[in-house]
Amino acid sequence: VVLLEASPAALASGVFEAACEALAAALEEETDASVAVVTYDSAVNVYFARAGQPPASLALPLRAAGEHLLPRAAEPFHPVSEAKHELTQLLRALPALHADRAAGGAAGAGAGAGA
Repeated sequence: VVLLEASPAALASGVFEAACEALAAALEEETDASVAVVTYDSAVNVYFARAGQPPASLALPLRAAGEHLLPRAAEPFHPVSEAKHELTQLLRALPALHADRAAGGAAGAGAGAGA
């Protein structure tokens, strides 16, 4: 599971983008691994990348402790060998996607993340 902080601080510092680029580069290696990509700021976003399909996401609002809302166990895991292109595209698109969210009126979104 790849868990990436997408808070305004992580975006502004460049850490989020650097992590996405490093992960995309790591996908160049041949592997039998499966990966799940998850970001968090004011919500937890689980990304789905399937071969031949555009990436999709599911936003899970942060809830009180003890309340869990998660996708079925196997859904977010992607065999790298089957969806390498889609996963790479997703990782390269995430910085712009989260920057757009932050600029689009989500002021304060994730303000407590990473604090």
